[in-house]
Amino acid sequence: MGDVPRDDRSGPASSSPMAVSRHPARREARFEELFRAHYRSVEAFVRGQFPGADVADVLSTTFATAWRRLDDIRVQSERGWLIGVANNTALNSVRGRRRRNARDEAYRTITVRGATELHDHDVAPETFELLRSAFERLSASDREIIQLAAFDGLTGADLGAALGISSGAAAVRLHRARERFSEHYRKQEQP
Repeated sequence: MGDVPRDDRSGPASSSPMAVSRHPARREARFEELFRAHYRSVEAFVRGQFPGADVADVLSTTFATAWRRLDDIRVQSERGWLIGVANNTALNSVRGRRRRNARDEAYRTITVRGATELHDHDVAPETFELLRSAFERLSASDREIIQLAAFDGLTGADLGAALGISSGAAAVRLHRARERFSEHYRKQEQP
């Protein structure tokens, strides 16, 4: 068998991905070095390229990803790798916010159809107004999950994936949002 190259730290050479993952202390030290060396430049990139982004959230996600994928990051391209992750994270955040805002705006501008357009399954305009008012009283996250389920038809795993949570957590969240919606509606009906 050939000799395995060793460095001064008496372990496998640092170019080996397994060198870091097998030693928790080395892993923590490597991550700390990476964080200290690149945090400010990644932060400056996010602030400069995405002025409306939640910088703290983007940085948190970027460095959490770096921690998980530490063995995949080549030392010579750490900064570029981190900026790539930050860029993708910020773009996802911006796109998500745009989708939520557009969907919220679309649901806010729903109008009651004229009497000739009403069908047997539609509700009376007065009831519709009570429903719309109850819906507007919900938090943004409650409106979002109800919209995804009721208007976009998402259920189970699809609903969870759209929200970035498990299908079980989505079911619980949807149930609670529907309860709050019903409560707002019932309060309006009472004289």
